[in-house]
Amino acid sequence: MIHSVYITDSQGEPIIEKHYRGTVHRSELDHFASTRPALPAAILAAAPPAGPPVAISAHSALAHVFRGGLYLVAATREGCKEMCPATVVAFLHGVADLFEDYFGELNEHAIKDNFVTVYEILDEVLDYGFPLTTDPNALKRLIPPPSIFRRVVSSLPTDSLETPPPPSLPNFSSALSRAPWRISDPSPKYAQNEIFVDIIERVSAVILPSGHPLVQGVAGEVVVDCRLSGMPEVTLEFSRGDVLENVGLHRCVRRSKEGGGGG
Repeated sequence: MIHSVYITDSQGEPIIEKHYRGTVHRSELDHFASTRPALPAAILAAAPPAGPPVAISAHSALAHVFRGGLYLVAATREGCKEMCPATVVAFLHGVADLFEDYFGELNEHAIKDNFVTVYEILDEVLDYGFPLTTDPNALKRLIPPPSIFRRVVSSLPTDSLETPPPPSLPNFSSALSRAPWRISDPSPKYAQNEIFVDIIERVSAVILPSGHPLVQGVAGEVVVDCRLSGMPEVTLEFSRGDVLENVGLHRCVRRSKEGGGGG
């Protein structure tokens, strides 16, 4: 499980910290900061620091990701075997995506300007150290995105306002959806049901002066903009089933058990 989550600047100095299962000693984070390159954030953003995503200190393992000139760090105690390091790294990327979705950008200014919302999000994404959800559709039903009104209210002393009782919010279990990538409440409705499909191919190569390719590769993706009302299931059939070999599919896609092209 995750004991603490930190958000630090490019030099490893903490901006936000949240503890779930006791406090990880600050010296553990200082050890992490000492291993980071002492370069300006602009340079690090252009060329993210290389190295393993998990740093081992005296008593903790610190998984981290570098996004928007910030480090998102998750600390686990030595000997903790309940969670795979890859799961922790994937969770941190999910949290970074959440911040970008809420604030429109992820950088030091966005975190400091919206620190109240940041703490509210960190309260919900972990349950006593275990990842719960990073689904923005579910979280936005519990934590409204920041607005000018919320920022003004949060900056005023509590005894200067007579605030009305907060509106009733759904409990977390009801906010979760079996299709978290799609807004479920209210269900989306469109005047016209349509699907737009873009096929994007990228060719990269290094060509020698002689004209012969040294390195070459082709990569592609299929981007679908689905504008269908409700929660319908769409079946796609391919005349050649081998076109789906060596691909990464979005979690909304179910492949047919026959191994053909259905999805």
